Amino acid sequence: MATRSLAQSLDIHIASRNLLFPHHENERAIAEALTGKALARYWLHSETVLVDGKRMASEHGNVVRLRDLLRQGFIGREIRFMMLTVHYRKPLDFRPSRLVSARRALRRLDDYICKLHCLPPGRPHPELAGYVRSMEKQFSLALDDDLNVSKAMAALYRFIKRTNSILQMNHLDGEQKNMILQSFKRINQVLQIFRLEGCPLAPEVNALLQRREKARLDKDWQAADAARNALRQKGIEVIDTEAGPMKNCNRHCAPIAQLDRATAFVWSALGETPRVEPAKFGETFTA
Repeated sequence: MATRSLAQSLDIHIASRNLLFPHHENERAIAEALTGKALARYWLHSETVLVDGKRMASEHGNVVRLRDLLRQGFIGREIRFMMLTVHYRKPLDFRPSRLVSARRALRRLDDYICKLHCLPPGRPHPELAGYVRSMEKQFSLALDDDLNVSKAMAALYRFIKRTNSILQMNHLDGEQKNMILQSFKRINQVLQIFRLEGCPLAPEVNALLQRREKARLDKDWQAADAARNALRQKGIEVIDTEAGPMKNCNRHCAPIAQLDRATAFVWSALGETPRVEPAKFGETFTA
């Protein structure tokens, strides 16, 4: 099937360590006898998946399927991010708390990207281009180090920490914000976890934001506070900065009309109709 659908010689062959011998030894021998070529240039063997310290297997009755996680309301990029946090040479010990931690980490990334979208252009920062180049170089070197994704993510987190205060004080102009977004777009070709287009606001939230801004301009502080409180109840926190009000808009994704690509792909592969009810923040999965 591999030679028919892909090629007689593959760049990378991926599988679990427990198939290293004799399965892959036999596979190599059969392929080379058939084609006269090596089956793969590189063989990447990952460690096994555990559940609470025990190997995930049907005989143990502890198999957690993707459809189970999706039905609990977790989305594809949360599951993907959880898996990226563990190096492929180390066992992945699945726990519900790992998915919740992945969700929190992604929301922090979403917060940062939301600021890039929501804050108006400000003053340019003279060192921003250097920060971006340094982060991208560290990210690339980490991946060259045996796909050390954790090290690569650490470089990304350092960049966000360094530039978050600059962004909050509105010391980035529109071109520099776009530079960061384009850098994240390149990184996302590897990670596939960012929500780079920002987060859609429901119409009623947009109406409340406009009402509050009008009240502020009219110096109707009571009406402005009422609109702010109504937004807070919907999960939108409005922060007043030197450049004007900024909204943490990623916290309000309702109603969710579109699935992320990873989730949509999984549902398609399962041949089932997507479920889009989002899990409540902090909700855990019970295997």
